[in-house]
Amino acid sequence: AYTTGISGTFTLSYGDFSDMGSYTQRLCGDALFTVTKGENSISWNSGSKSGFDECITRGEYIKILGNVYRVHMTNTLSTTELPLASVDDPTVAVEFTGESVSVGTPAHILDTALGGCSVDVG
Repeated sequence: AYTTGISGTFTLSYGDFSDMGSYTQRLCGDALFTVTKGENSISWNSGSKSGFDECITRGEYIKILGNVYRVHMTNTLSTTELPLASVDDPTVAVEFTGESVSVGTPAHILDTALGGCSVDVG
C-alpha cells in the first residue's frame, strides 16, 4: 500500500521584498533576554514560551537594542541560547555590539516574518 513520506505545514509569501518590513513584533511574545557585549549569542531570561527553539527559525532577522542580526544557520540554537549572525551572511557568527550587559531585554522580529516549516516524518 502507498504511504506518504512526510507531511507538514508551511506558510508562503510572495512579492519583490524590496521593503522587508518593520521590527514591530516581539521575538517569542513576552520573552526577555540577556545580552552581553562581545558575546556571539543571546540567552533566554524569561517568557511564557519554553525557549528560542519554539519561536524562531534559523536565518531570521532580529533586532536587539537597536542592532540588527540574523539567527546563525549552524551554530547551536537551543531553548536557552540563540546564536547571532551577520545580517549579510547568516553563516558568519558575529558578536553583540550593544550595551555592555543588559538583563531582561526584549528583542524584535520583522512584521513580515512568517516563521518556519514543520515536518512530521511517517
